Amino acid sequence: MFRSATLKNTFSIVALGLASTFAVAGALFLTSYERAYNQSIDKVSTEADAIAFQVEADLRNAYKTVFDLKTTLSQLKKHANQDSRATVNDILSETVENNPLAFAAFTVWNANAFDGRDKDFIGKPLHDQTGRLVPYFFRDGANTGSMVTPGYDDPQLAGVVGALPAGRAMLFDPYLYTIGDKKLLMTTIAMPLHSDGKSVGSLGMDFDLNTIATRLASAKPMGVGRVILISAGKTFIVHPDPALLTKPLTDDGANGGFFDALVSTDTGHAETMGQDGTPDISVSKRITPFEGATMYVIVSVPKSVVLADLYRMIITSTATIAACAIVMCLAGWFVASRFSRRIAGAISQTTELARGNFDVTLSDTETNDEIGDLARSLDVLRNAGRRKVELERETERSREQQEAERIERARIAEAQEVEVKFAVHELADGLRKLSGGDMTVRLGRPFTPSLDLIRDNFNLSVEKLEDAMLAFSDNTIIIQGGSDEIRHAADHLARRTEQQAASVEETAAALAEITSSVKSSTARAEKAGHSVSQTRQRAEQSGSVVRRAVEAMGAIERSSGSISNILGVIDEIAFQTNLLALNAGVEAARAGDAGKGFAVVAQEVRELAQRSALAAKEIKALITMSSSQVNEGVALVGQTGAELETIVKEVQEINQHVEAIVCAAREQASSLHEINTAVGQMDQMTQQNAAMVEESNAATHTLASEVAALTQRLQQFRIGQAQSTGRMAA
Repeated sequence: MFRSATLKNTFSIVALGLASTFAVAGALFLTSYERAYNQSIDKVSTEADAIAFQVEADLRNAYKTVFDLKTTLSQLKKHANQDSRATVNDILSETVENNPLAFAAFTVWNANAFDGRDKDFIGKPLHDQTGRLVPYFFRDGANTGSMVTPGYDDPQLAGVVGALPAGRAMLFDPYLYTIGDKKLLMTTIAMPLHSDGKSVGSLGMDFDLNTIATRLASAKPMGVGRVILISAGKTFIVHPDPALLTKPLTDDGANGGFFDALVSTDTGHAETMGQDGTPDISVSKRITPFEGATMYVIVSVPKSVVLADLYRMIITSTATIAACAIVMCLAGWFVASRFSRRIAGAISQTTELARGNFDVTLSDTETNDEIGDLARSLDVLRNAGRRKVELERETERSREQQEAERIERARIAEAQEVEVKFAVHELADGLRKLSGGDMTVRLGRPFTPSLDLIRDNFNLSVEKLEDAMLAFSDNTIIIQGGSDEIRHAADHLARRTEQQAASVEETAAALAEITSSVKSSTARAEKAGHSVSQTRQRAEQSGSVVRRAVEAMGAIERSSGSISNILGVIDEIAFQTNLLALNAGVEAARAGDAGKGFAVVAQEVRELAQRSALAAKEIKALITMSSSQVNEGVALVGQTGAELETIVKEVQEINQHVEAIVCAAREQASSLHEINTAVGQMDQMTQQNAAMVEESNAATHTLASEVAALTQRLQQFRIGQAQSTGRMAA
């Protein structure tokens, strides 16, 4: 059955449609799969962002507490007194009590670095055997306990913390701290203490991470997930298995490698092994609560939950594509079978027509498709066959009639050809003579009536052309005579005008040089007079300025004494402000957290007071120095004034002589300028006349040459009675 081309083509189209459908469905599936997969990963990433934000906020608050504690202790050191060490202990105790996450707060000062009075506190509580201040306050149930900071004399730990830049903090990897029969998950934030660019000690706080760990352990991302918290040292802080707390990532078997890869790239996702052996989708988020501190939050959700929507989409798409393929195959089979039967009928009818049977009945002539078009074409072919015999008979009769008409047309055409050849020969001969310059040529023999109009038009055109050439010849002779006379007169006028223009031009050039020289001398004399006048005015002004300078320096000297008194008052105000700021800082330190902001303000006020006192001293020293220099300046300015008075008198005498010279030079320059203007106008008009004569002369010569050329061309033509006149002109 597949020998039929119709079936083959139909099923080829169906196969191509199926292939296209599968290709489009595959492309859409891949695009949808990637989009759905990325959306699923984004859901897990959103959960991880929310959890990471909470953990980062808790650690940032802990860091802020340590930083505020550092600010307070630094202020106490600057204003240390006999009660300052007790104030430090009170601040540490209150800090532990007021911070729920804080387990302990401590500070370790170098020898004599706090107030230089370590020897007075030897053997006192919260001090070591040398009197160093090393208090450690910790949470003991509902109360607060205290002791000497454990391990404060560890040189390695002190070196690491002390080497940090000022303001830099350090986050220790979490560790398990045993209290009684309990193990607390702890971390420590330590910060160095600096004074004048040198390390003077350190402080820090121990934070209980059990609250954060409990909150993260109870979190269920997407309802079934789990949360893992990893330190910068790649140890577990939070893990569903309590035995892995503070253990390295490698202790988690195969997942350890996945987790290590995730935290190494800071953020990303990977497939890990779940607790029940099924694959999980894990997403890592890096958190940095402060500079130098890093942790990683990993959120793991079962892959089956993350990609549930994607799996449902795959099953639905596959079933839809299979159903479409089956429907397309059945539809193709039905269409191909029906189309094949109609094609077979059309083939049978075409065969009968080819055999000469024009009475065959045609089907599908009323349908509006390709087979209907074929049936209607066959109908046209059938009608054409019926008319074929009739046309053959009519063709035979018309052939005989056409042969007789052809013979008659040939006879008439031969006669017309003879007449046309005669007319063309006569016209060609006349045009040949005309092209040779013979204006007397005429066509006398008549043509056939249909062509005789051409002969009449030719004779009339030659006659009018001959009349025009005769008129041109007479005018040319007259113009040639007049142009010769104009040419001779123009040559003489041009020579005389050139001589006159050269003489006037030399005279104008000489006079212009004299005028320019006098004008330059006048300008220089005027500039000299102007410069002398300005010099006199400036000398007089300088004398006045010197007198005012002497008076101003005296006023400056008197003002210096008043400024010195004002600076003394400013110095006293700065000293009192410094004392008030110092007392305010001490009171703010005693107030604890409530006085932190005021302590910072007091410190800034104290620094401003110190800078004001220093600036007042520097200004006073500068004013004292300026007073002595002003006295010397007064004497020098007085001497300068006397010398300037002498210079003013001499400049006034020079100014009078220069003014007389300038007046005389200005009168000479004015007279020469008027003469030069008149000669320049004469020169300009003479040059213009010479140019016009040259142009007229050139035009006359050109006209004469053109008339001669025109005469030569006219002599080439034969124009009857005018030939004698032309010979006379020649």
